[in-house]
Amino acid sequence: MDDATRDGGTKIPYRRAAAWAVLVRFLSASLPLLALALFLAHLLTPGRPAIVTLIVILFHCAATGIAGYGLWSAYPHDRLGRANLVTQLRAAMAVSLSGCLIYPIADDAVWLAVAVASVCLLLDGVDGWLARRDDLVSGFGARYDMEVDSFLALMLTLVAWRSAGWGAEVLLLGLPRYGFLLAAALLPFLRRPLPESFRRKACCVLQIAALILLIAPLPGGRVAGGLALLAGGCLYASFAVDIVHLWRRRV
Repeated sequence: MDDATRDGGTKIPYRRAAAWAVLVRFLSASLPLLALALFLAHLLTPGRPAIVTLIVILFHCAATGIAGYGLWSAYPHDRLGRANLVTQLRAAMAVSLSGCLIYPIADDAVWLAVAVASVCLLLDGVDGWLARRDDLVSGFGARYDMEVDSFLALMLTLVAWRSAGWGAEVLLLGLPRYGFLLAAALLPFLRRPLPESFRRKACCVLQIAALILLIAPLPGGRVAGGLALLAGGCLYASFAVDIVHLWRRRV
């Protein structure tokens, strides 16, 4: 973006004006997505609207606030683009599962949870494709997409534990990213950027697909459990590779 432009003879920082426009559009689009998240959450945990509504609103506002700050401070384009709207849609759908923090998902709504997670997974590649098609690729978009994936995985592990009858060890499938962030807060070398990696993306897809199978009320629990073990092994091995990469390049 250019540093400044003129409007009616008054010099106005163009970067700030464009950032405001992008942010306002993003926040405006987030309001109906909050309504969608609340609607889905009510279907997933019927009869407990008050606390579930509060949890969904808090998570949605937190996700929107973090993303909004990223847009304001680091987004390099003057258009929001369709890709970021798709990512925010995925965030809202993931947030709709957050009621499982308090209550198990209703028995007759398990397939809805599977559908929500499956749509999120299918849309995972759409936002990146749209960003490239619209020439709006950004570090912010890639980071926000990754954090939405991590949050979705965490919510699905909670559903698998609280609603699908799997043991607490299933939580290990949703914690690696947050463990890495905690370690990065203590170890500066972990904060360095990592190169793009197909391995990392493939492990994420495998992780979420395995979690969807874990929560689906299908026969063949051993198959789903075996896939979850495979996904967990690949996921932790991928993080180990990244940590070794960053360790070797520490200064």
